[in-house]
Amino acid sequence: MNQIEFYGRAIYALAPENEYHCTGGDTIGELYDSMLWINKSISKPTKAQVKAKCAELLKEYEAQAYARKREAEYPTWNEVNEAMAEKLEGRGEKWEAVSQKRQAVRAKYPKG
Repeated sequence: MNQIEFYGRAIYALAPENEYHCTGGDTIGELYDSMLWINKSISKPTKAQVKAKCAELLKEYEAQAYARKREAEYPTWNEVNEAMAEKLEGRGEKWEAVSQKRQAVRAKYPKG
C-alpha cells in the first residue's frame, strides 16, 4: 500500500461520515494541505491526527505481512473442498496433502 491509500483510510477512520477531495500531493502533509473538506459541520481532523492514524494503520498492515504471504501460497478453497469431500468418502490422500501444504506454508511464514 502507498501513502495515498493509507491517507484515505485514515481520513475515513477519523471522520467516516464526511466527504473530502484532495487536489494533489505525494506525501501525507501535501495531501492534507490540498484537502477540501466537504461538510463543514463535521470537524476536520488535524494534520497530526491524520499522520498518527496513518502510522497506526501502517503498523497494523505490516503486522499482517505473514498472513498476506500465507494466503498467496495456501491451497485454494477448491482444493480444500475437494480434499474434504474425498476424505468424507473415505479417500484421505488429498486431505493429507492439503494439510501438509498448509503446515509447510505456516512454517515458512510464522506469525509476527
